[in-house]
Amino acid sequence: MLIRRSALVIILGLALAACGSTSTTSTAPSVPSAASTTAASAPVRVVTTMSILADVIKQVGGERVVVENIIPVGAGPEDYQPTPQDAQKIAQAQVVFFNGHG
Repeated sequence: MLIRRSALVIILGLALAACGSTSTTSTAPSVPSAASTTAASAPVRVVTTMSILADVIKQVGGERVVVENIIPVGAGPEDYQPTPQDAQKIAQAQVVFFNGHG
């Protein structure tokens, strides 16, 4: 059980590190362009670790979000075996919602 949780934490940590962004030091106010307006209207990619979180986010976000849950419905985190596909989903997500110890 400890190994499974450790593996999940490592995968989530690596995925979040891969999602890091660089900051720019611009003092001029940004003006939305046509390209950024189009990108802003694209749905936000969200990954969750619990089906109830996915449900809430779908209800709140509506058409503005695309939500994927990585732990199957009815399975607990102690039963979860992370896969490379799960790590890829997390790395491609714009937002990750998880609940757990730590």
